[in-house]
Amino acid sequence: MEGPKNHADNWAVGVFFDKPQESQPQIRSVLWTSLLFLFVGLGASEKDSTPVVVSGILGGSVIFPLNISVDTEIENVVWNGLDEALVLAYPGKHPIFLVKSSESRINISGSYSLYMRHLTQKDEGSYKAQINRKNSKVTTKKEFILHVYGEF
Repeated sequence: MEGPKNHADNWAVGVFFDKPQESQPQIRSVLWTSLLFLFVGLGASEKDSTPVVVSGILGGSVIFPLNISVDTEIENVVWNGLDEALVLAYPGKHPIFLVKSSESRINISGSYSLYMRHLTQKDEGSYKAQINRKNSKVTTKKEFILHVYGEF
């Protein structure tokens, strides 16, 4: 004779398989919907999880690479560094330098990467790019940490 059924033995499996066949598509639908919201939520943030470390030498130059594809339609790119806005770039236009003292030391490439020359110790710190694409409400953010070392 069989003993009483223990509910703890298969309670998780029973949730999915003890139901009649017609309810299983609903369960799959709920699971797929949950996964969809998870991926949409991850994509909306569009922020690299880890800052990119860039190293430079005193008096030298560095590039903070964005690697934006040429077929990406850009509305604008804003570069911030050391807690202030540095430069604003629009496609087909000259960049707008927001910190006039840095204008002679920084430039923006055709792929919106930031180029900085004549590095000093004061340049060390966090630099962030905010990339706004045309017809998108998502702002992609990329962070860099600059370390400046003395000459070797």
